[in-house]
Amino acid sequence: MAESELVRTHPATVISRSLSTLWQTGVGLFFALVASGATRSAPLLGIAALALLAGLVAIGLSWLAWSRFGYGILGSDLVVVSGLWVRKRRVIPIARVHGVNVRADLFMRMLGLVEVVVQTAGGGATEPEAKIGAITLADAEVLRSRLLRTPSQNVDPQASPAASEQQAAALGPAVVGADPVGRMSDFRGAFGGREELREDSSFEHAVGIRELALAAITSSRVPVMFVVMLGVSAQLVEVVGLSIFQDTASAATQLAIPALLGAALAAIALVAGAAVIAAVIRDYGFVARRVGQRVELEAGLLEKRMTGIPVRRVQAVRINESFMRRLFGLAVVYVDTAGISHEQQASGGSTAMVPVVRMRELASVMHGLLPEAEIFPISPGLPLRALRFYILAPTLLTIVAGTPLVLALGFLWAPGYVAGSTVLALIATIVASGRAFAWRAAGIGVDERAMTMQSGVLGRNRMRISKERIQSLSVTQNLFQRRADLATIVADSVSGASKARHRVSHIEAKRALRLMRWYEDGADTRA
Repeated sequence: MAESELVRTHPATVISRSLSTLWQTGVGLFFALVASGATRSAPLLGIAALALLAGLVAIGLSWLAWSRFGYGILGSDLVVVSGLWVRKRRVIPIARVHGVNVRADLFMRMLGLVEVVVQTAGGGATEPEAKIGAITLADAEVLRSRLLRTPSQNVDPQASPAASEQQAAALGPAVVGADPVGRMSDFRGAFGGREELREDSSFEHAVGIRELALAAITSSRVPVMFVVMLGVSAQLVEVVGLSIFQDTASAATQLAIPALLGAALAAIALVAGAAVIAAVIRDYGFVARRVGQRVELEAGLLEKRMTGIPVRRVQAVRINESFMRRLFGLAVVYVDTAGISHEQQASGGSTAMVPVVRMRELASVMHGLLPEAEIFPISPGLPLRALRFYILAPTLLTIVAGTPLVLALGFLWAPGYVAGSTVLALIATIVASGRAFAWRAAGIGVDERAMTMQSGVLGRNRMRISKERIQSLSVTQNLFQRRADLATIVADSVSGASKARHRVSHIEAKRALRLMRWYEDGADTRA
């Protein structure tokens, strides 16, 4: 296929990319000016001229990138051409396409445009194989339908372009996921779209606003946002001056303790409310559907996202119950995927398949969305002699690291020895108690099909890895473990740059060897 035959994306791509570039440039420029203290001295006209120049450059580069980009389907291949100065031609066999994700921010939704992200079996775990956008809903629906055809529906790869088009037309509209692109928005936008035929989902699970709010309040985002607020406050000191904060602190000291507590609670409520708003905007209307051999995810208030997870690419499933979420009976379901990247990918190569679910509904949700991984083998606990390994080393390291600080404090302040030793003893006790909880929660179990690795302190993490999906399994022993007849077992569920590694320390050595024999007996390590 010649480049003249390829299709360009919609011209609104130039506007969309320019606005995105301007937003990022504007935010960076603002923080740079604040950090340098230039907001007071820089003339307003100069800042406006700099912003105008950045806008013109962004529009020019976006137009050049749009004019040099093209895509099309030739036979059984997706062809993508791009590059300003260095031309790049990428050919992606449709048979290798495992996912076609779709996203649209608020501006694109108003115009009825979307961005299509193509995922392949051998693609990167952090970068997709190809991005095509912005295109109209109608074009996205047709493209997604053709890329997600079953192998029997694909046209002859040896056919000419004209014959390929005839074969595709004869096949008619392909049956795709339960969430066609046409359902991404409550309104179709200025350029319209049409809804393709779709395969009905066998199961759907929706997450309401109440559950999203509970998930946000009980997540780690709240303390992170406190840290961000402290950073912003430090920057405001440079902008508005230190005297205002000093006057505020002086007035606060005159208030009664109840008033100070009320102010602290108001600050906590403010941060928690911001976390809830962010979570609702990100995951509003979340729906997970099981469609054939795929799990389709749909979410987003301002930016709509539609993500597909091929079941055959799921390497492991993790159920996370943090301490706070356990109090409310909530959990999060993550999946490790091989060679597939996602918008909502978390650390360790995991993707949230269900951002929050009530524990009483977990069994039915897993059975409906991923019955292939719904059974978690029971994880027996660790032997009692492993407890000292969990407690001794971390506690000693805490004492060794804290002793110099205690000595320095005592040298500067006479009562510092007592105060520092008391604080250090308290910290060491907390560390030892936490490690004791970790020993109690740790465990590993297997059945004929899968392995479960469990860990946690006050919360709990359960990782299920199918036997045929374990990329590698290893057993290690240090000198002290050998004397106690203990070992550490390590399993890799995803290999390569996005390696996902899971371990359980200080299990019985004999049991570790039995696990190795279990894995070696008919193990299939294909991705």
